[in-house]
Parts: sequence; structure tokens; C-alpha cells
Amino acid sequence: MKQIVVGTFEIGYDRATVILRSGTGGNIIFSPEGNGVAHIFIGADFKQWRDVIGTLLHECMEFCMSKMECSYRPGNFISHDSANYHFVMNHMQFSECCCRSSELITPAIPVLAKAWNRWNADKKKTTPHKKKAKK
Repeated sequence: MKQIVVGTFEIGYDRATVILRSGTGGNIIFSPEGNGVAHIFIGADFKQWRDVIGTLLHECMEFCMSKMECSYRPGNFISHDSANYHFVMNHMQFSECCCRSSELITPAIPVLAKAWNRWNADKKKTTPHKKKAKK
């Protein structure tokens, strides 16, 4: 799977490496092997920049809510699908989550934008061009 490491950033009391990867959506690996710094993966194959930012925001907020112990998974399910997660917090915790997320998002956006533009430029180079029919 193609990936571009965007960088490692502070996020609350933690650090996370943002990685642009093939596909859409996003995911988090809280304890990867090796250096132990969390990985936040962002799909690069969105057509709209706002979808890349929306995914970054989603994953950062989910990371913080989990670290703040505001994330709950019902325990009586055999599958561990993340769609079953619940987030419960008060307004102060929500503000804290936003503050922590902004620590990563603010410096990551310009670097992520360059990586996403490079990703799309590379994709255009490898996509065969259709020849126009002559009249």
C-alpha cells in the first residue's frame, strides 16, 4: 500500500504520526510496533480536500476522546466493529478534546496539503491519458 509520512505532531499529552495512505477513510493504530508513537492514517484518494480535512478531524477527535476515556464499546458484542463505539462527555471534556486535537491539526494541515497535492500529481503521471478522437 502506498503511503506518505506527513510528520509526527503533538496531540494532547501524546504524539502521533500522520500518514497519508491509499484509499479513503481513516484509522488509528494506538500502539504500533517499533517506536510506539501512535499512527493516524488518512485516505488520500478523496476527490475533495475538505474530505481529507474531515477525516483528519474525525481521527484526531476520536484519538483524543479515547485517550480521555470518553470512548465506550458495548462489551456484549462478538465483533469489535468501531461503528459500535459510543462517545460520552460533558462540554468541558469536549472543549479539551478540541484543544488537544488542534495541537496536531494546526501544524499538520500545511504539510498534509503538500503531501496530498504531491499524491494527486503522482496519480496524474501514472494515469494513462485518453487520446482525443480526430474530426
